[in-house]
Amino acid sequence: MAMKLGKPVLVVGMGLGTGWWLWDSYSQLDWGGELGLLGLAALLASWWRRQRLARSLQPVLSPGDRETVMAEIAKVEQALEQLAREVPEANREDFQRQLAALPAQLERQQLHCAIAGSPQANKTTLTQVLAAHPLG
Repeated sequence: MAMKLGKPVLVVGMGLGTGWWLWDSYSQLDWGGELGLLGLAALLASWWRRQRLARSLQPVLSPGDRETVMAEIAKVEQALEQLAREVPEANREDFQRQLAALPAQLERQQLHCAIAGSPQANKTTLTQVLAAHPLG
């Protein structure tokens, strides 16, 4: 179970306090004095940073092959047919139009994406850079 720690000052303070207590408790061991403490702190900081980076990197999903996509489209068509049987008054024309356009979209050569973020996340700058330097 992952915990989200929302108060970094409190967490850092508790971590430093616990670390100081452990250091004081085991002071009879010779760890190299202050240099040993700094080395241990650097080692722990490096380990924590690597763990954090490893969790933030997600594997890139490869695009599915055409047969898999067509099988999923067939499943959606079956779901629309079932919807038509269960709720005859449901308006399905928009869904059917979008579903009919999907196979043609499989052959497109342009990338379509959306840019979303908080108000100060430089979305406009990213849009301008992408427009000035097209991909591909």
